[in-house]
Amino acid sequence: YSVDIDSVINRGLVYIQIEVCGNLMHLFTSHLQATYYSKSEDRVLTSYLVRKTQIEEICFNLNKCLQENVKNNKDIVLLMGDFNVPAYEDKDVKKLYGEYSSEYAYLFGELNSYDYFKTKNIYYDQFNEYPVTYGGYDPI
Repeated sequence: YSVDIDSVINRGLVYIQIEVCGNLMHLFTSHLQATYYSKSEDRVLTSYLVRKTQIEEICFNLNKCLQENVKNNKDIVLLMGDFNVPAYEDKDVKKLYGEYSSEYAYLFGELNSYDYFKTKNIYYDQFNEYPVTYGGYDPI
């Protein structure tokens, strides 16, 4: 589910499996709840909580799908989309997410909680920086 204007859009996880050179690629995409900073503080925190739930649902469904469909360790899994999560630390997020200082860290922590695959940030690995993940809001 989503809140504010995002509630008119069906959010979810889209999955397709394709074969490339004899190996399977499992492609997932999603678009998570946005945060509207012009709204009240309650609405901003609600957006964080909705996104946290969406992250947990994505990880659960991704894990279930991969358990059913991964054939060998040469399969490639790619999760992409607009996650609407900043890579930087946010004090409000830290209150909601505990040990994780950002929603980005929470997303990676959830994905890495499954033993049989390891999450990599291919953008960071190539460019040694986090991508811009939040248009129009820079806390620094």
